[in-house]
Amino acid sequence: MSEKQFQELLERYKQQNVSIEEKEILFQAIARGEYEPATESAIWNELLVNTNTESWTTEREERILSKLLNETKAQAPAKLVPFYRRKFFRIAAAACILLFAGGIALHYYSGIDKRVTIAQTPVSISADVAAPQSYNARLTLADGSVVMLDSAGAGTVAVQGKTNVIKKEDGSILYNETSFSPDIAYNTLAAPRGGKVVTITLSDGTKVWLNSESTLRYPINFSSNVRKVELTGEGYFEVAKNPSKQFIVKTGDVETAVLGTRFNVNSYADEAGIRVSLLEGSVKVTNGSSTADSKILKPGQQVKVDQTTEMIANADMEQVLAWKNGYFQFNSAAITTVMREAARWYDIDVEYSSKASNDTFSGKIPRSVNLSRLLKWLEWSDVHFRLEKGTGKNGTNKLVILP
Repeated sequence: MSEKQFQELLERYKQQNVSIEEKEILFQAIARGEYEPATESAIWNELLVNTNTESWTTEREERILSKLLNETKAQAPAKLVPFYRRKFFRIAAAACILLFAGGIALHYYSGIDKRVTIAQTPVSISADVAAPQSYNARLTLADGSVVMLDSAGAGTVAVQGKTNVIKKEDGSILYNETSFSPDIAYNTLAAPRGGKVVTITLSDGTKVWLNSESTLRYPINFSSNVRKVELTGEGYFEVAKNPSKQFIVKTGDVETAVLGTRFNVNSYADEAGIRVSLLEGSVKVTNGSSTADSKILKPGQQVKVDQTTEMIANADMEQVLAWKNGYFQFNSAAITTVMREAARWYDIDVEYSSKASNDTFSGKIPRSVNLSRLLKWLEWSDVHFRLEKGTGKNGTNKLVILP
């Protein structure tokens, strides 16, 4: 069965227009974890548009889950891993598919710590905050002039020496070097708090994604024998291969050197240390001028540089890249960790009126949701919230963590 056929079968199942045989085929595909991206996409679309949580209860959730597990185990081949031991989305996908036919969708949470139970009372909120709708990104040119990218139309927004700076239809930035120039000049791209993820393709073909509250300083063209850029905040890099020119990302005293690879660098000042995570190829991470403490990473590894350098052998790359892929995703994260990420995305200030909860959060939710939706996702714990309009620094909204 192709993915297209799976999606068509999924749609017909939602409309209760499948035979018993087709239903069995669909359940077996879900139990095996096939076509997970397609089912995941369908889940979130349904949750964001049609979820009705007002009458939801823990008892009702448990009853539906029990029915789901019993029916799915009956449909799945005997040799398969039991369904309830599979990944979060495989359970959530089947749960939502079963409920589609009844006109409701289930709001689930990965069961590492707890499963979400939607609160019966709304979050105390005087003003909601939407997810970023624009980039609000600033491009500072070599002469110090600034281009506000949202107000610039598609096409050439600047000419730097012999390089054209082009804004594409999708909002990404492209540096197109028309001819070689030995001159070295720098541009800076800034993605502010409360702005969408910005994508830029440098003159050598390297592609960079910038998370909120991040900046990238880079040469207009790479005329020297080393390609070096400077990052603050967080960026994901797909480096164009060039064996004769090493590519270096400098974040404070830490340098990440590569030839051609894919990796993520998180260097926010309010996070504990700088984290470099490797998806493909090989990178060398050096702290300071001494090479004695250098670490060479293999795919799937992460290095955390703080007072010491710590290697993590099997990093969760799905969690590392969740921001780039449009999700909040946490794995036993403290409320302070969750709120730091939310503050950068929604451009809010966070105030803790009491000691932060010791509870941890695990799960995944689209970053396209309003802040109130994220708070509902979190309020199963002992932490409660109050969102105040315009009472934060510089008139921003402030989220108060209540006792």
